[in-house]
Amino acid sequence: MNLRKYSFAIIKAVILLLGLNLVSCSSLVKTKIENKSYSPLSKHVDVYAFYEMKVPENSQYVGEIEFKDTAFTQKCSYEDVIEQSKQIARESGANLIHIIESKEPGMGTSVCYRMKAKLYRNVDFETLEVIKEKISLRYKSQLPEDADYAKVYFYRPSLSYGFLVGYKVRYQDSIIGRLRNGEKFEFKTKEFGYREFKAMTENESSIYLNIQPGGEYFVKCAIKAGFLVGVPTMEEKDSYRGRIEYNML
Repeated sequence: MNLRKYSFAIIKAVILLLGLNLVSCSSLVKTKIENKSYSPLSKHVDVYAFYEMKVPENSQYVGEIEFKDTAFTQKCSYEDVIEQSKQIARESGANLIHIIESKEPGMGTSVCYRMKAKLYRNVDFETLEVIKEKISLRYKSQLPEDADYAKVYFYRPSLSYGFLVGYKVRYQDSIIGRLRNGEKFEFKTKEFGYREFKAMTENESSIYLNIQPGGEYFVKCAIKAGFLVGVPTMEEKDSYRGRIEYNML
């Protein structure tokens, strides 16, 4: 193959990959907006996503959304799906997202968070304040109010990539736990302020947490592609989402 044909083949491959990414991003979400009488909401308007409470009776139904997984899906974590749901809701004039079905990522199933939800509109101030208060309770620490310690929860979901590779988590010069695929552990501490935690395989990763008395902190761990073994990743999750994922293991 001469240089010109080789270059043309590379360009075709790049275009194909770009096309697959565009298709995957556009086919990830399905929307069905039935009530199109509302104007879009400003990006500054709060949109609330929930599944643990009932939809208020004085809410107006707007439509439905569904997030699926495809072979080439990107940016499909829980946070990505919720953020995209809020954008769709605002565009349709809805400010409530009632999640009716959700599926977590897992080995042998999907790397994406999948979800079905219904969109509603409610502009009653008192109703929205009640919803806001209930949602805020999600993030409240479950430790005693007078606790003079904090807890850090490390967990690693069961995913297919890097499932054979385990690694140790260190705090200062000590090993505080080990994480293989599908494992978790908790670390109790009375040392507060910004603290560094490290994980190492062929490369080292670290995360800083601002630890306060009575606080709970959730760190989601995984393995990403590396030169030989793989690189450990550490990501802080909010207490609501982190607790759900931690308890699932």
